[in-house]
Amino acid sequence: MKKLIFALIGALLLIAPYTTHAETSRFYEAEYIRYTWNRVTSNNIKFYQQARVYREQGTNNHVYCIEPFVGLVDTKDYYSTITPENLTKEQIERVSQIAHFGYNYKDHFDIKWYAISQIMIWRTVDPYADFYFTNKLNGTRITLLEAEKNEIENLITRYNTLPSFSNQTYNIVKGESIILEDQNNVINDYTTTSNQVTIENNKIYLKDLNLGENIITFEKEDTYYNKPLIFYQGKDTQNLLMTGDLEPKTFQVKIIVQETELKINKLDKDTDNNKNNGTAQLEGAIYQLYDSNMNELDKLTIDETHQVTLKNLKYGKYFLKEIKAGTGYELDQNTYSFELLPETPTIELNLYNQVIKAKVTINKKYILNDESLPEENISFNIYDENNQLIKTVTTNNLGIIEIDLTYGKYKLEQVTTTPGYDTIDTFEIIIENTKDQAFNLFNHKIKVPYTKSHKPSLLLRILSIILLCFANV
Repeated sequence: MKKLIFALIGALLLIAPYTTHAETSRFYEAEYIRYTWNRVTSNNIKFYQQARVYREQGTNNHVYCIEPFVGLVDTKDYYSTITPENLTKEQIERVSQIAHFGYNYKDHFDIKWYAISQIMIWRTVDPYADFYFTNKLNGTRITLLEAEKNEIENLITRYNTLPSFSNQTYNIVKGESIILEDQNNVINDYTTTSNQVTIENNKIYLKDLNLGENIITFEKEDTYYNKPLIFYQGKDTQNLLMTGDLEPKTFQVKIIVQETELKINKLDKDTDNNKNNGTAQLEGAIYQLYDSNMNELDKLTIDETHQVTLKNLKYGKYFLKEIKAGTGYELDQNTYSFELLPETPTIELNLYNQVIKAKVTINKKYILNDESLPEENISFNIYDENNQLIKTVTTNNLGIIEIDLTYGKYKLEQVTTTPGYDTIDTFEIIIENTKDQAFNLFNHKIKVPYTKSHKPSLLLRILSIILLCFANV
């Protein structure tokens, strides 16, 4: 609302000097005060006078001279303006602040505040000239009212000082709060309409911010006079300044809120995909998450999709280490690092496990004349736990088979043999670790059943002859 009032007044002031029926003011040199001024131009032309107050006719509101070497004509009409023709933008701001914090501001009621304010304004509008107090009219330069000058300067400095975090941009993660401490110790002078911000003890506390850009505006205003500050100018007379309130000081803080995501894909090292290798299980692996100082933060468990996702970690550097492998897999000994940044809020890691595997050696022999000999070209079928044939293997010329088997239970069945020899019984192999296993297998010659010959008895021969005779009759 205050900004709107200043804007409307400003618009009226711009229009006023060019409106034929605009309201005018007149001013006069009022009471003398107990100080004397010397004013020396850049060309060493000296003006000196007893200090006097300038006031508006009718209201007696005090004003300040902003053209130190131009006289005031009390019969001249003045028009209000916001752009005095003899001042730069920077000079307008400074003299406005001197007038605001000078005479009549709070406890500045002594006329000395008018005297020092006028000197400070002249030094601003004409920095190449010399303005000072004297001990008498056209007397010796003296130093006066330095404490008052310093107080006005301090008030101006504080008013112009913005918080250390003003107009800065900060990046945070969804759900994160942020606390900003003002190194300039002025934030308590400001207010904000945002219900997401609390100002307390020289800090601002921001929470519950929305995704995307959050622009928070802070404002400081000093409405001590409850009226605007106005410049006046007229023809052939010096320009003037009437004390009033300054425009509010504002600044913004931009908070950009993003979502972050850490995604881990668990893969089998041999196959380079996320499928379980045999009966081993990628799911169930557990990772420990650490911060940049290796403090434990969270444990992440790989699910049945062989992934795990963690959302909205704060920006920063992190470490991951596997502390439990999935069933049938070797523990990954590596430590992984990653960093979440506003530029890279999403991190996806492919992390591998080596399935447990061991070398199985089959040493196949057969017994001949009590001697064991290598048995070549003997085949075995290997079945998994579901009785599915996974491989057929054959002994070499030394009767040896070497095969790598991954985690699980297997059955070996002999399917061929040396003629005349038996086969071994089907047996089980269990792979639970990486320790190699060896089996010595022996086949034996098949035994022929024992048989004995008998001649026919005499009785059987006689009966055979009788039967033969009857057959011939």
